Amino acid sequence: MSMPCETLDLRADTEHDEDAGLVTAFLEGDGDALVRKYHRLVVHSFLRFSSSIRPEDAEDLAQDLWIHVRDKASALRDRRCFHSWLSTIIRRQAINFCERKHHSVPSNDGYFHERSAPDGDPAAPLLRAEQIHCIHDVLGQLSPMDREALDCSTFQRMSIREIMQTLRNEQHPDGLPEGTVKRRIHVARKRFAKAFMRRFPEMVPEVA
Repeated sequence: MSMPCETLDLRADTEHDEDAGLVTAFLEGDGDALVRKYHRLVVHSFLRFSSSIRPEDAEDLAQDLWIHVRDKASALRDRRCFHSWLSTIIRRQAINFCERKHHSVPSNDGYFHERSAPDGDPAAPLLRAEQIHCIHDVLGQLSPMDREALDCSTFQRMSIREIMQTLRNEQHPDGLPEGTVKRRIHVARKRFAKAFMRRFPEMVPEVA
């Protein structure tokens, strides 16, 4: 049964267009808005990837990341997919850092929780890659507010207190109230589930 178009989809299109515009401005030398939008999330993503990444390391990695974005973003075929591309860069840089420092790389890096497959199953890497692609695809349909709530709570597994200190707005520059954070997480998860079922119904298990 087809589902009616929801406001979420229209807002997601607007946010994708905003990202595309910010990336274009960044490449033209006006990068303040793009960095301001994503820098805090980038730093916290590095910190949550591994306990071996210290705050000063995370800031250094973030600076390197923005240099990489400046050098490579022009090759991004669809600038509306910037958020997904950024997530991939964060993960790759974090892994490289841990390997370079001879630190262990987390088996579950906090960004995507891969379902285990039977040992020796040759299709397992392809299955995980498909799952990650689908998650990225659906996340790209959500608003930045929803993506940030999901990233902190579900993928990075922050505590409510940590999320309160991470998420801010003009009314709450020192962090959001607990009730607001819990409501954001609840709403973001419901929207993600709806978007995922619409986009990939064949991947949703049937209930007997």
